[in-house]
Amino acid sequence: MKTLENYRRQIDEIDQAILTNIAKRVRICEEIGAFKREHGIPMMQQERVNIVLDNAAKLGESLNLRKSFVKKLYSELHAEIFDLENAIINADESITSR
Repeated sequence: MKTLENYRRQIDEIDQAILTNIAKRVRICEEIGAFKREHGIPMMQQERVNIVLDNAAKLGESLNLRKSFVKKLYSELHAEIFDLENAIINADESITSR
């Protein structure tokens, strides 16, 4: 028999998976920031941002998620990543990523 506690436990497990995967994504973006710094590549790659947003919107739609929700979610994620990459690209040589 399902109980509210069972549902909450499932939600907690899913939240852990979501945040674990976001943390993995952030770590990869840190590496990208370092790569861009080493190779003189500008932080903002609008074409790539558009591709990621379009892919996320399509995937979200296929999973019955509202497009506006997915766009808000990715806007917040990208804002955090842009700040991180910018800090890495513009950091002193003595500073390393997190």
